[in-house]
Amino acid sequence: MTIYNNFIPTIGSNQYVDAYGHVREKENIYDCVTGLIANFNNIKHLFTRRIEMTLGEKDLLNRFTYHAPSERDVVDHESIRNFGLDLARILNDVLPDSREKSLAITKLEEAIMWANASLARNK
Repeated sequence: MTIYNNFIPTIGSNQYVDAYGHVREKENIYDCVTGLIANFNNIKHLFTRRIEMTLGEKDLLNRFTYHAPSERDVVDHESIRNFGLDLARILNDVLPDSREKSLAITKLEEAIMWANASLARNK
């Protein structure tokens, strides 16, 4: 909602504020929905352009293709997984059963997964 000189528009039950801060009359629900869709269609190119700029084909292929490990990579992956398992066992023994314990172990699992992904993707 746009505020001009500390003026906030008063909205009646048959009105709505569009994406530009203008008070509009509600003709019916169809008008409201089509107005929202039109507003989205005016800006959706911002989202699609951003994705195109940030994710190149090389990056997508790197993220979504299989990376066969070398013998050295297999040893490194196992070391990381074993470290994660050891730490998970310690957390499981030391922490009281709780949501926070569950989250800590889940985040550890996530960290190990990303560490292994880093090894696989960045040779």
